[in-house]
Amino acid sequence: DVCSSDLFWEEEDCFAIDLQHNLNFYPNVTVKDSTKDVVETGITYHDPNKIILTMTQPFSGIAYLS
Repeated sequence: DVCSSDLFWEEEDCFAIDLQHNLNFYPNVTVKDSTKDVVETGITYHDPNKIILTMTQPFSGIAYLS
């Protein structure tokens, strides 16, 4: 199940998050869960403005782009 979101999401039943960031480049991505621990996720750059994060376990969190 893919959920659409901005850089913060609270959906705890999604194994993939579709992030539309509109930065017009391929940024570095750091993902943290709700306890602010860094979490490894799969990162797919769909295009310069869209990233898809995939997780083995769904969680709420935030993506930091740089």
